[in-house]
Amino acid sequence: MARNIGESLYEALPPKYSARVSSRPVTIVAQKEPMIAPTELVESNRIARGVSVSTGLIDLLNHLSHAKAVDQVEPGFFSAYVKRVASAPGAPPTLPAITADKYWTDDVSNDQLSYFNQMLGFLVALNLSHHYLGHYTKHARELFLSGTAATPINWFLSRREWEKSVRAGAINSCGCAMTTVGARALVEALEMMPERPAWAACLTPPKIDLKRLDKELATYEFDFFHSYLPQTRQHWAVAGSITPRDFGY
Repeated sequence: MARNIGESLYEALPPKYSARVSSRPVTIVAQKEPMIAPTELVESNRIARGVSVSTGLIDLLNHLSHAKAVDQVEPGFFSAYVKRVASAPGAPPTLPAITADKYWTDDVSNDQLSYFNQMLGFLVALNLSHHYLGHYTKHARELFLSGTAATPINWFLSRREWEKSVRAGAINSCGCAMTTVGARALVEALEMMPERPAWAACLTPPKIDLKRLDKELATYEFDFFHSYLPQTRQHWAVAGSITPRDFGY
């Protein structure tokens, strides 16, 4: 599913952006700790620019999505699970015992799938944008200064670079019929954590204003699905910024 989401995001990009990334952009890495990062791989003597996603991140998003869906029938379930995640320094903990039928209704399962697709879709789109916006090329040397393991690119992005990627990621995922509800649930989870685990730096810059990020995501979704309304055009009127028109909308 993660690979399919990546391919859908690629197909939704305009040619001037898709030409700079791989048509199969998602690579799965067997790693228990959550991780997502823009990467460059050599395939058939060509550089393939895409996004690496760890199995640990897929597990985390799956658990968070289920917890958020269960929260509709058992309020407080989501926040309780987020507290467990915040206290785990490495691999995300599994959900508590959820064998009761109320945790596996069709509504809960459908909500879980929607949250998961939206969370992962936004994160992949966000990291994919670092390639076609030039952020990866600009910061590539810094990413590997500490050794063989790459430092999250979010440590090096300027505020403007981060905001442009958030905007591009939101528009790209909305173009694949994914709303920002899941991404905002992920932001909500990060905001609940009194101290974020080290791996959270691969999701957002460490000192980002999460309340502002939540509002930005809601605004970009509104603008996109309301056909670029004149009264909200000011949100896109930034020199060099990404607009729905760049994506053919």
